[in-house]
Formats: sequence, C-alpha cells, structure tokens
Amino acid sequence: MAATSLSPQHISPLRLTRRGRALITTLAVLALILLGFMRGGAAFGQSAPSSPVRVIVQQGDTLWSIAKAMDPEADPRAGVSAIRALNELSPAAHLIPGQALLLPSES
Repeated sequence: MAATSLSPQHISPLRLTRRGRALITTLAVLALILLGFMRGGAAFGQSAPSSPVRVIVQQGDTLWSIAKAMDPEADPRAGVSAIRALNELSPAAHLIPGQALLLPSES
C-alpha cells in the first residue's frame, strides 16, 4: 500500500453555502451589537443618559454665573436657557440663597 500525500495544490478552498454565509453574517452582526452594549452604547455614538446635577444657590449667584461655571467654554445664554427650562423658571425669576436648582448634566 502506497501512502499518498496531499500537496497544497490538491486541497480545495473552503466554499460556503448561502446558509453558511448568512450564518457568518448574523454572527458578525450579533458580535458587533454585543460589543456596543458592553461599551455602553459608545460604539454606536450614543452616550448613557445621566441625571441632572443638583446645586444650592449661594449669595450673589445668578443664572449667568451658574451657567458660566457649568461650562466655561460654552455660551452662557444656552446654559441659562437650559437651567430655566429644567427648573421651569420664568425669565423674571429671582434666585434665592438656599434654593435648589437642577443643572443639565454634561453629555
């Protein structure tokens, strides 16, 4: 009995059926989704929602100064509007020392 050796030229390449390609594609998509969940949605450009920050108004605080301290690089007008909306404050509302305010959390 002569032993036959297979050379690399005699091995046929792997061929996948339509069902095999569908299975591999499905597994790859599921792996990407799982990776996204493990990273907290960051893989898909989402950030986890965070709750607002609560601060107590001090003597001399204004919505402008609070908004500026909240994000020094941003336009304070946007911060003032966000604080007013979150706390349901009218444009004429006055801050009172000791008053609790909710600040929008940074995203």
